[in-house]
Amino acid sequence: MSPGLKPGITNLVAGQSGSGKSTLTQILRKTNPGYSGLVRVAAEAPTAISPQHYVSHVD
Repeated sequence: MSPGLKPGITNLVAGQSGSGKSTLTQILRKTNPGYSGLVRVAAEAPTAISPQHYVSHVD
């Protein structure tokens, strides 16, 4: 999945029950320890960004 989210824009995640909305937001917020894929934010892995900087950009 490559949604191409842009800074300063509010995006909506919608879907049927069980489609993975909560899992996606947990992955983006780094609160899903069972995830084994790759997430990049501005070409960086979230683990390479300080938690304070990362969280300041995630609502």
